Amino acid sequence: MISVIIATKNRDEALRDISLPSLLAQDTVDFEVIIWDASDNDRSEKVAGDYASRFGKKGVLFRYFRAPRAGLPSQRNDAVSEASGDVVFFIDDDSEVSLNGVSSLAKCFINNPACMGAGLRLIDGSERKKIRGFPAGTR
Repeated sequence: MISVIIATKNRDEALRDISLPSLLAQDTVDFEVIIWDASDNDRSEKVAGDYASRFGKKGVLFRYFRAPRAGLPSQRNDAVSEASGDVVFFIDDDSEVSLNGVSSLAKCFINNPACMGAGLRLIDGSERKKIRGFPAGTR
């Protein structure tokens, strides 16, 4: 499964009009969506609430969290702790994912476990030794 993480701050319109509709239209349901929101208002939370049932009807796990700290790197790092997937896919709140984007990413990792650059694969130390193709300095 893939965990799609969207870190956002005061961008409820982008969530509502761009990223969430593109994820809802995916050709697979084998993923989860995590919204990590550092907004200073509740508009993004309301958008997430509107989409939660739509994703639920499709069978996609959808979770919303209020970020304890702001800043894209901090939000992404914090959100990973809630990810259930084997692969983490970060997108921006104004990113549109192609209709087969999530399934293509999954195929990439299934066919080539060292598929770096498309997402972050969560592994433990013992598995890391078996995987080839890590960028320089990461082994």
